Amino acid sequence: MDIALSKVFKPAVVNNILCLPQHQQMVLCALANTFQHSRKKATTLGELNKSYIEICRSTQVPAVGMLEFSNMCMILSDQGYLKLGQSKEDKLRRVTLQIDISDITFAFKGSRFFEKCLEQPKF
Repeated sequence: MDIALSKVFKPAVVNNILCLPQHQQMVLCALANTFQHSRKKATTLGELNKSYIEICRSTQVPAVGMLEFSNMCMILSDQGYLKLGQSKEDKLRRVTLQIDISDITFAFKGSRFFEKCLEQPKF
C-alpha cells in the first residue's frame, strides 16, 4: 500500500531525480549534506566538490575530475536543481540549491547506497 501511495503522490521532481545518472545523484546528495549540516544557503563549487569526493571515497565509487564535475553541475543547473553563480575561477562559483532537500531525501528513501551518501558528514 505504501508503495502505491508513494507512486501516486510522488512529486515530478522526485521522479526526475531518480532518472539522473548516478554521479549527478551523488552531487545532489553532496548538496543536501552541505545544506543540512549548516545554516548557509550557498556554497562554492570547490566546497561542493570536496563533499562529493568524500561521498565517492566512502562509497568506493571513483570520483570524476573537476572539469567533469563542473559540467555535471552545469547540467543540474540547466535542469533547475541548483543555481550556479559567475566567477573567474570555477572553484569559486557560488552554488545554491533550487529544490527542497526533502525531495532529495524522499527520492532516495529505501536505497541503501544513497541513504549512505546522505549520511555523510559535511567535509
